[in-house]
Amino acid sequence: MSAYGSMQRRESSQISWWGTAVILVITCCGCTSINPILSVRLDVHSSPREPVIVVTNVYKWGYCTHPLMCDFGKGWLGVTYAVAGDPASSEISSADWPYFSTDAGRVWQFGEWRRWNEPPDKSGRIPDKQFKAGVRFYYNGGYFASPLLRKDGTCIVYVRTAERCSVDGGRVVFQRRYIEGEPGKAEWHYGVAKYYLPRSLVGAGAPGNICLERRSTKLPDGVILQAGYAGYDPVSGTHQRYAVYIFSSGNDGYTFRCLSRVATPYDAPWGKEGPCEPALLMTRKGTLLCMMRTGGRRWDSSLMLLARSEDKGKTWSLHRMLIPGVFPDLLQLSNGVIVCSFGRPSANLIFSVDDGRTWGSEIPLVRGGAKTTGYTSMAQVGGNEIVVVFDIMKVPLRRIWLWEPNYVGGIFQRRVKVTRRW
Repeated sequence: MSAYGSMQRRESSQISWWGTAVILVITCCGCTSINPILSVRLDVHSSPREPVIVVTNVYKWGYCTHPLMCDFGKGWLGVTYAVAGDPASSEISSADWPYFSTDAGRVWQFGEWRRWNEPPDKSGRIPDKQFKAGVRFYYNGGYFASPLLRKDGTCIVYVRTAERCSVDGGRVVFQRRYIEGEPGKAEWHYGVAKYYLPRSLVGAGAPGNICLERRSTKLPDGVILQAGYAGYDPVSGTHQRYAVYIFSSGNDGYTFRCLSRVATPYDAPWGKEGPCEPALLMTRKGTLLCMMRTGGRRWDSSLMLLARSEDKGKTWSLHRMLIPGVFPDLLQLSNGVIVCSFGRPSANLIFSVDDGRTWGSEIPLVRGGAKTTGYTSMAQVGGNEIVVVFDIMKVPLRRIWLWEPNYVGGIFQRRVKVTRRW
C-alpha cells in the first residue's frame, strides 16, 4: 500500500428525478447496482437570470467566460473570469480585475478591490470593463482561487496555479502566491505558499504546475485540504493527461504536502483528459467528496468521476457518474442537501440528499440552447440559498431602447433556494 493512500475503483449508478417523477437508472459495468428510491422531495426556487458582467458584440469562445467565484466572508464575493483568451497561453490576459459584491451578490462592482500581485504600473495598460475584442492589453493578475475563511474574520485566497520551482530529491516543490486579510479593511498581505508533491506519484518527469481552483476545506482538527490536478504520464513524461491530488496543511495554509492521489487517467478511461478540475467537500457526516471532470470539448463533455473518502482523504473509492460535465462545484446547505453545479452541455444544478450516493432533480441554468462554456461557480449566501454564476455567449436583451444591442454575452447569476419537504 502506498504511503499516500490506496484507491479502489467502484462503479455506481445514479438516480435523476424530474418534479414528482422518479427515473431509476441501472448501469451495467461489470456488475449491476441499483440505488434505493429517493424518499425526500425538494422544492427548488430559482430567480430570473441577472447580469453580472455584460459585453456586446463578443460571442467568441473565451471572451468574458469561465467565471470563478470566491467567498471572502461577511457577504463579500469576487468573480474573476477569462476576459480575452482561452487558454491563457494566447499571450493576452487570462483574467480581468474582479467584479466584486459587498452584499452577497445583490449588487456587483467593477474595479481594483484589492491590488493583486505586482503594482499596476509594471503591467502596462490596465483594462477596464469596456474591453474591446481584438485589442491587445496586458494584465499581470489572474484568477482568485481556493478561498479559506478563518474564525477571526480574515481570509486567505490564492492564485489559480502553483508553479514548479525545484525538484528536491524525491519530491517536486511548487510555489503559489496568496493574499490574506479582512474584507473591507485596507491591510492585506502577500506571500508565497509551498506545495510538495512526491515524484513517485507523478509518473515520468515532473509537471510544470498544479491547478487548484475550488474552495479550501477545513477539517474539524484544523487541517486544511485542497484538491488540485497536474499532468500525469507514467511513461513518456509528456503530461498530456491529468491526475488529481489532495494537499494538506497544518500551518494555516502556508505549506502543503501531498496527502493522497485521488485518481489517474487509468481510473477514468472513458475521458480523454483524465481526472481534473476537482471540487472538494466535507459533508456533515464527515465524508469527503471529490467531484471531477474527465474530459470535454467546447460543447460537450465526458462522464464525471466522484470519489469518496471516509478517512479524511487518505484513501478513496471511485464512482463513475452517469452525468457528463466540466468544472463541477460542490456545496452543502444547512438542511443537508448537497448541491453540485456543472456544465457542458449547458449549465446545470443537481442535488443529493444522501451524502452524495445518489443525485437528481437537475435544474438548467441556461435555457433556450444558448451557448455557454458550462463553467459555473457557487457561493452560499444563506442557510439554504446560493448564488451561482455562469457565462452565456449570446443572449437577447429585453429591448427597451432602440439603441440597445440585439444580443449580449457575459457572466450572469441566479439565486437558488432549496427546501426539503420531508
